Amino acid sequence: MRARFDNFMNHLRVDRMSLETNIATTEKQDFYQRVATANDTDLALTSRIQSSRHFLSRLILEYIAELKQRLVEPRQLAMDFSDASVLVWAEIEDDDELMEDQLRLAQAKINAHYSQYGFYLSSTIVETSDCMGIPSHYQSILK
Repeated sequence: MRARFDNFMNHLRVDRMSLETNIATTEKQDFYQRVATANDTDLALTSRIQSSRHFLSRLILEYIAELKQRLVEPRQLAMDFSDASVLVWAEIEDDDELMEDQLRLAQAKINAHYSQYGFYLSSTIVETSDCMGIPSHYQSILK
């Protein structure tokens, strides 16, 4: 516990120096401005944004790592996200039941871990013969 507190205090010192020397990111400046003005709504919004960034980035990285571990490489993979969920769009070869099962198992594993924090991953799996392009609001991960 003491080590955590010391680490936290060190982060505060670094943040203070970066703010005083004007090298802090705009995001960090905004965060401390909200804290300084003690506006509850702004603080809640900042916390929500920060937690979404934290959990969604980890969720995405763990999902991709899980796919690699399972040796799953769909023909196309794309993602979209909101503040609490990641949408996955995957195109696989026709009748590739093994890959479909692995994609679903990877989704289940990620959701088992992140659902306790209110974050989810939802997959749409299509086959090549469906002739469906990646929806325009998704970001392509592989082609």
